[in-house]
Amino acid sequence: MWMALEPSILVLDTIINGYTIPFDEAPEPPHRVGNRKSALRNAEFVDITIADLITDSAVKEVVNPQVTNLFVHPLSVAEGKKLRLVLELSSLNKQRQEAKQGYNNSNSRGAIQTDNQAACRIYRVGSNLEYLQQQAEDIWELQESLKLNRVTVEWIPREQNVLADLENRELDYDSWGINSRTAQSVQNNLLFCELDMFAYNFNTVCERFFSRDWCPFTSGIDAFRSPTSWSGHPYG
Repeated sequence: MWMALEPSILVLDTIINGYTIPFDEAPEPPHRVGNRKSALRNAEFVDITIADLITDSAVKEVVNPQVTNLFVHPLSVAEGKKLRLVLELSSLNKQRQEAKQGYNNSNSRGAIQTDNQAACRIYRVGSNLEYLQQQAEDIWELQESLKLNRVTVEWIPREQNVLADLENRELDYDSWGINSRTAQSVQNNLLFCELDMFAYNFNTVCERFFSRDWCPFTSGIDAFRSPTSWSGHPYG
């Protein structure tokens, strides 16, 4: 049924053959050096993380590294509140093709519809106000990165924009929250919290959070349904 969606060549190839990193030529093998001291200090964490990556097919184990240049070396660990494995990929990046996926959009046309006439002008010529000029430049850069050669900003009368205007006026109580400065002050002076019980990825004030619905990086849906996941942790 997904074929009826008429996916682009890039998407179709990815679905059928899986994603592979495009290289202009075979990467040179990286210099053989030992793992960083941070990786040696956290050897157990490195072993567990590598095993998880192999299980998830994010990486694969190579018995004889001499037969391929596509291996990661050395390893290091970013040591903060939470350990993170750092993979050295600089030798591969030198031969990686740049933005080749953009060709699919070279003849595409984009349209932005708005009932704000000022927004149409700002898109075309920019603005003297710095923050509006920055927003216009962000749109121009996105257009260039996606290789959208024909993008128009169309003004539509407000009476033709009833649905979007109504949705825009709806109050989204789930997106409310305290700002990061206030949250940091509370944690510095009262109690450090590891878990935000009611948040989304765009307004969480902790590294871990529970959300009402699925969103990127959530630790779970509905904190009250997963008490074992946060029991014993300082939370807010």
